[in-house]
Amino acid sequence: MESRILNDMGLYNQVIHNFTKAKTYHLKSLSLRKKLDYLPGQITSLLDAGDSCLALEMLDESERYFAEALEMANKVKAKPKSCRALKGLSDISRKNNDYQNAYHYLNKLHELESEFIREDGNRRVEYLKEAWEAENALNESEIYQLKNVDLKNKNEQLQDAINKLNAVNAQIVQTEKMAIVGKLVAGFSHEINSPLGALKSGNDNIKRIRQKLNSSLSENTPPQAGTLTKLAELILKSAENNDVSIARIERLMKNLRAFIHLEKAELQLTDIHAGIKTVLEMLEIDLPKGITINTEFTHVPKVLTFPQEFNQALMNLSQNAVKAMGESGNLQVGTHQDKDSIIIEVKDTGPGIADKDLPKLFEPDFVEAQGRIKMKSGLFTVAQIMEKHGGSIEVKSKMGKGSIFTMVLPVLQKLPV
Repeated sequence: MESRILNDMGLYNQVIHNFTKAKTYHLKSLSLRKKLDYLPGQITSLLDAGDSCLALEMLDESERYFAEALEMANKVKAKPKSCRALKGLSDISRKNNDYQNAYHYLNKLHELESEFIREDGNRRVEYLKEAWEAENALNESEIYQLKNVDLKNKNEQLQDAINKLNAVNAQIVQTEKMAIVGKLVAGFSHEINSPLGALKSGNDNIKRIRQKLNSSLSENTPPQAGTLTKLAELILKSAENNDVSIARIERLMKNLRAFIHLEKAELQLTDIHAGIKTVLEMLEIDLPKGITINTEFTHVPKVLTFPQEFNQALMNLSQNAVKAMGESGNLQVGTHQDKDSIIIEVKDTGPGIADKDLPKLFEPDFVEAQGRIKMKSGLFTVAQIMEKHGGSIEVKSKMGKGSIFTMVLPVLQKLPV
């Protein structure tokens, strides 16, 4: 009880910005909790002490407390506290201009939060299933004894409710994942701009030095002129290589920002082709060497979409196709207009989908062990996104001949209110 009061006093002093006093209370609380061998309380006191030191710019001491808290939290699998420790270590790395470690801790934080969200979602579904199974067993018993048709109807309604809850849960998990990715990309993009600008400036200086060196050699011809000329050419070649690498980094960051549409979460007039190109360039980063990508675009008008969600649907379909093909194959994405609809076709040369699986293809949590479907909620999410845009998703597939997913998007959407 005393250790908790001490820690609460520390938290109060943090609120009033008296961080020196707050640190003292947290460390006293930590000492008592170590004597009591109360591990969860020790982790909390270490985290609070780390926050106080961070506010006081005592970075080394703060890092020590967060690192110790992370180690202890990982041992007892206290994931929320591990996340808090990783966030603190990331903040310290940024203050020390150690962007590599900052990105490492942010990436670990993203992985842990995604795992925590997934486990929490699965746990909620299991609780609902257990409740339904208990209710179902009771209803079946009453049906058997009383032969009451009304009870069967209630049981069917309960099953529909479970299916809807499964669907909502899948959407929540996917939305939370995209939110985490968005925060990670936004932070990474912000942190990389400064060092990237310094690289560009330094490269420009190298080019100017090379020009001055050439100018000096043309006016004066020293004995070692040949060697200096070769060195000047090597400098130019190095600068040109740097330009290519910098441009690649800038293009990657541009595609990341475009994919998640950090500032365009609302309904936007969208160039469908630009979105497809962004998704495919993102996909190529980790594409197996044996898989090729082709596009067949025809002129289509801009349409109203929620860009982040529409890009997500395109990415889900494209990733699903690539996973189905394995190490080799061809992915083709094409567009055309059919009267008042825009048609987007995603074709692959994978193994195809069995006829028996097609009707349940867009249901949540559908997984095929050794076949075409490997994403738990990806195709369900695609269907939900298309419905939100007033469109639809269709599929044609034959075993051994690949699959064609067709996204149908009305030019003038009647979006759900």
